Amino acid sequence: MLRKLKKILSGPLFSRTGALSFLLAVVSGAIVASVFSFFKITFLAWFSLVPLFYAVFGKDARDRFILGYVFGIVSFAGILYWLVNVSWPGAVCLVMLLALFPAFFCLYNIKGTAGDVIAIPALWVITEMVRSHIFSGFPWALLGYSQFLNVPVIQIADITGPYGVSFLIVMFNFAIFSGTKKMKARMVHNVTCLLLVIASIYYGFNAISSDKGAEGDSLNVSVIQGDIPQEDKWDPAFREAIIDKYEILSRQASNDAPDLVVWPETAVPGYIEGDDYINKRMSSIASGLNSFVIAGALRNSAGKYFNSAYLMSQDGRVNGVYDKVHLVPFGEFIPYEKYITWFRGLIDKPIGEFSHGKKYDLLRFNVKRRSREIGSITSSTRFFEAGVMICFEDIFPYIAGTFVKNGADMLINITNDAWFGETKAPYQHVQSSVFRAVENKVPVIRAANTGISCFIDRFGRISGAVSKNGREIFVEGYSTKAVEVRPSKTIYSVYGDVFGYMCFIFFAVMTVFNALIGKSVDRM
Repeated sequence: MLRKLKKILSGPLFSRTGALSFLLAVVSGAIVASVFSFFKITFLAWFSLVPLFYAVFGKDARDRFILGYVFGIVSFAGILYWLVNVSWPGAVCLVMLLALFPAFFCLYNIKGTAGDVIAIPALWVITEMVRSHIFSGFPWALLGYSQFLNVPVIQIADITGPYGVSFLIVMFNFAIFSGTKKMKARMVHNVTCLLLVIASIYYGFNAISSDKGAEGDSLNVSVIQGDIPQEDKWDPAFREAIIDKYEILSRQASNDAPDLVVWPETAVPGYIEGDDYINKRMSSIASGLNSFVIAGALRNSAGKYFNSAYLMSQDGRVNGVYDKVHLVPFGEFIPYEKYITWFRGLIDKPIGEFSHGKKYDLLRFNVKRRSREIGSITSSTRFFEAGVMICFEDIFPYIAGTFVKNGADMLINITNDAWFGETKAPYQHVQSSVFRAVENKVPVIRAANTGISCFIDRFGRISGAVSKNGREIFVEGYSTKAVEVRPSKTIYSVYGDVFGYMCFIFFAVMTVFNALIGKSVDRM
C-alpha cells in the first residue's frame, strides 16, 4: 500500500504541471460550490468546468480520476458544509461518496473529436442520474439547479427535467474549452452548442409569453412559518406554546380570507389521532379559521410511526392523510438495520424509526365561490387535489411527477430545515421546488418551519416569501397569496426521465463514433 502511494506521489501528477492541474481542479470545484451559495453569480456555472477540462486534458486515466475526485471533494464540501450541524462524520462520509461521481466523469478521455460535444454532457447527466437513484438517491444541487433564477433557460425542464439544463451547462463549458484549446472539431462543438442554447432560450421565452392571457382557477393560500427552535419542538414543556403560536399566526392570516392554510413539517407537537388534547386543539383551530388546514404531524398506526401530512376540514375533522414515502436514510431510519444493529450507537444524534408510506395519496378539498348577478346569487364548488412532499421529498423529480400523474393540480412542500442553522441550505432546498413546478407546470407552495416559506408559480417564479426586516430564514410570520391552478400534463410529467435515459444511448453511440473516428485518423 505504501509503495503504491509513494509511486503516485512521485508521478507526473505531482510535478510542477501536475500542481497546476490540482489548482485548476480546486478552482473549478470552488466555482461550482460558489454558484450554490451566492446566487448573484450563478452565471459562472456556464464557465465553472472549463478549468477542470484543462486540468484533466492529456492526463492518463488514474490522474484524471484523482483530479475529478479533488474537484468533487471541493465542490460538494463547499455546497454541503451545513451538514456538519447535523453530523460531521456523516457530512465527511457523504462528501467523499458524492465526489466519486465527478471522478468517474473525468475518466472520459477528451480527444477533441466531433462526438465529444454530445458524449461529455451526456456522461455528466448519467452521473447525476445515478446519483439521484443509487442508495435511495441524493439529487441535491444538480448542476442545472444553479439556474433556478434563470427562468427562460429552465423551461426546457418540462421536457428534459433538470438534467436537460445540466446538459446545456456542461456542453457550453466544453465548447469554451474546445474553442480556447483550438481543437480541430471546435467549429462543430461551438455550432452545436450555440444552436441548442438558442433553441432552449427560444423555447423558454415562447412558453412564458404564450401563457399570457390564459386563465385558470385560483384559491387563496396562507403559509405559516412558526420558527420553532429545534431543541423545543419535542419538549413537552413547549407543546402548548407551539400550538398557540401556530394558532395566532393562522388567525392573523385569516384576515386575508384564505381557502387553505399550510403549516410546516411536524408543526403539530404530538399525534392528531390518538392524543385527545392535540385532536381537540386542531379541530378547534380548523373550524375557527373556516379554512382547510394542511399540517405536518407524526402518526402512529398499529405500532408503526409515520411522518405525515394531515388535511383538516373546515368543520374540524380529519379529511385526509399522506404518509411520507421517501424517508431520510440515517435520519428517519437506518437502511438494513437488522444487519447493522451496531450502527445506531456510532451516531451522536438521534435517528428515527419511521416506516415508509406506501401510497402517493392526494389531499382533496373543495372551495366554494359565490357571485352576484343581476337578480340572483350563484354559487359554485371547485375541488382541488394537492400532492404533499414532506421534508426533502421535493428533491426527487419522480415523487412530484407521480403526484401529478395521479391528478394533483398543485404541489405542496412542508419541511423543517431548522437542523441546518443559518446557512445556505434552505436556499439550496428551494431550488428543487422551483424545478418541480417547471417540470410539471403546476404551482408549488412551500411552508418551512424556519424558512423559506413561499409560493412558486408554474414557470418557477418565486414570490410571497415570509420575511421580516429583509430576512427570510429564522423569522416567524405568514404570507397569503392567490395561487392560480391550471392543471396540465407536460412531456416530463407523463414520460419522466426519458431524456436522462436517452443520455445513456447518446453516450454509447458517441463513444463508438469517437472510437471509429480515432481509428480512421490513425490510419491516415
